Amino acid sequence: MSENANSIALSGDALETWATLATVLEWLPSALDAQLLHDSDITHFEYGVLYALAYAPKHTLRMSVLASYANSSLSRLSRAALRLHTRGWMLRRPDPDDGRSTLATLTAAGLEKFEQASPATSRR
Repeated sequence: MSENANSIALSGDALETWATLATVLEWLPSALDAQLLHDSDITHFEYGVLYALAYAPKHTLRMSVLASYANSSLSRLSRAALRLHTRGWMLRRPDPDDGRSTLATLTAAGLEKFEQASPATSRR
């Protein structure tokens, strides 16, 4: 290890803050999945896909763009897209402007599912 790496090592409060953040980042995805699976029968990743499509123009995005938004590989997104398609929440079709690309479109049932799974707004 170089001297520069040793000179920036964390200690004290900075180390404690980093360790706490690392723990949250480790546990948060499974906690989000558990809640969404219990309440809505979807994973947090699937919810993120529905979210991106819900706010996209015409509820449609290229799969490559959707993968980028989800910070995901196309392979992982394709598996989730198959699950969402099977449930009637998303459609996939070739992009008429670029036959090499695939478009993902949120269905009316998918929009309804997204709204049902979204956290309720405060009612005052």
